[in-house]
Amino acid sequence: MMVNVISATTTGDYFAHIGNTSLGSTFRGKMFVKDNGAGGFVFGISMSANTADATYETTARSYNTTYLIVMKYKFDDVADDSASMYVFDSNVPSTEPAAPTIGPDGSGSGLDNAGTIALRQGSASFRPQLIVDGMRIATSWQDMITSIEPISYVADKFELSQNYPNPFNPSTKIRFSTPTSGFVTMKVFNVLGQQIATLVNNRVDIGVHEVEFVANNIPSGVYLYTVEFTGTDHSSFKDAKKFILSK
Repeated sequence: MMVNVISATTTGDYFAHIGNTSLGSTFRGKMFVKDNGAGGFVFGISMSANTADATYETTARSYNTTYLIVMKYKFDDVADDSASMYVFDSNVPSTEPAAPTIGPDGSGSGLDNAGTIALRQGSASFRPQLIVDGMRIATSWQDMITSIEPISYVADKFELSQNYPNPFNPSTKIRFSTPTSGFVTMKVFNVLGQQIATLVNNRVDIGVHEVEFVANNIPSGVYLYTVEFTGTDHSSFKDAKKFILSK
């Protein structure tokens, strides 16, 4: 998610968390913000603990600046589940960094499943004031960080272009155009019909858009990419094309 912090307290508080499919009161992967007392603030993470036991980063962040934060929740069948946080102000890597910015924190019991995410208002005495946008949920780094690059703000028809290059290794780019704003989903499937990745699951404006697909962790073969679009004017568009990964 993208977070722009306007103000925070020196005590700190958490503003978002995940929970079981039936949310209840089991909150895990708590994301914190705290004023650092020197004109900036720090992000924090806690598996389950409240304010006093959260783990905070050492890097001072600037108010009124947008950051991309990633909260990673790891299920562990042997040891305790854990929560980590990655913070970026620019240059988001295409692969998961070897070490998180904060964590991992494995204190406290884990979730039975992860089916909900919540934004928390908190108490007036401790809560931060911030803006959250671009929230995305995924089970892999690649699915989470894939971005849509605007190529043009003009389009007169729906169109899904053939990827380039094709065949490719390990990355290729896919363009699609939408003559109206709306919601688009783009996915990749193997020849067995199994979903490999979700490249786009977001709202787009009018124009020509470009998405990069990086296939580091899948074998060579023929794959299918699909697009589904629903416009704000109730228009719709579906298409699919094949591409070849050759390693």
